Amino acid sequence: MVLWIISTEVECSTVIAFRKRGASMRLSCLMLFVLMFSASTILAQSASKKTIPNDTVLPAALAGVQKDDLVTLAATKQPHKLVGDYNVPPGKKLVIEAGATVLCDKDSVLSISGTLEANGEAQKPIIFRGAKSTPGIWKGILFESVNNADYRYLYVSDAVDGVTMTKSKIHFSHCIFAGNQNGFHLWDGSHSELKECVLSLNAKSGLRVGGTSLTIISCTISKNGEWGIRWPVASLNITKSIITGNKGGGINGWSKSPIVMKDSVLTGNAGMDVKNSNAEAEWDLRGNFWGAALTKSLKANKGVVSSPAIVGKVRMDEFLEERPKACGASVTSLGGQKLW
Repeated sequence: MVLWIISTEVECSTVIAFRKRGASMRLSCLMLFVLMFSASTILAQSASKKTIPNDTVLPAALAGVQKDDLVTLAATKQPHKLVGDYNVPPGKKLVIEAGATVLCDKDSVLSISGTLEANGEAQKPIIFRGAKSTPGIWKGILFESVNNADYRYLYVSDAVDGVTMTKSKIHFSHCIFAGNQNGFHLWDGSHSELKECVLSLNAKSGLRVGGTSLTIISCTISKNGEWGIRWPVASLNITKSIITGNKGGGINGWSKSPIVMKDSVLTGNAGMDVKNSNAEAEWDLRGNFWGAALTKSLKANKGVVSSPAIVGKVRMDEFLEERPKACGASVTSLGGQKLW
């Protein structure tokens, strides 16, 4: 557009030059100089704002196996679209900028066995959501043999499993897994830490655990359609977290591995708060708040469990009489709905 204006001015100045010489010619030359200077300034400013490396590929849609060494999903060009199975193989890198949104087609899945760099910010999270707001419309994010990765401010919804980990070691902080069938699935020799995360409002369970170990710190696991945490067959350590309002119950499992919870809230779940189906294992759930009614019963029975809300061998002889103040994720509501 700038070049077209310059060209037009040259033609006009030529006409003026034939009709009026002298002052008119000087005026047209001055106008041409001003326009050329403005054009060069605009082009220079445009170049200075370019932040995407020259070797970066910006795909129209994510589909198939990534062939380029580096692909970047820019926050300025969105939403990006995930179609079918997109695989980032070993040796390849996918970068998703803070503030970017990925719109996921039906049955699509993002498979990572290479490198995913995706760290949002408090005011610019990275969002993965379905093409329709339906739990299970897409399959979710799958990490296979990914080690020592760290992700912050990811919001994942509408998937079968928001995130699935297999043979991986990953740390997540300030992430939200909500509106999926299951929020998070740890599996097959995986280790993970969830800190300041929300796993709520999922159609089935907040967490399905079948890996090697999982640490949960300052998280909220609430208002899921089934269990808050289901199938904990791994080592499970929970601190300063809230598990409440889940329609199937709080924690359900049959693990021989140690399950320890401290300084947390576990109350108000439908059916039961804890179900330990393993007759040989005792869960150490001392040092937590169980709600007013169960706390009253524990006090009366000197720490001996006497409630249908607790099933199986559970140690609760030391308990908190009041709800701990610093507990759960800092996010307390989603879409206007309170999480606890």
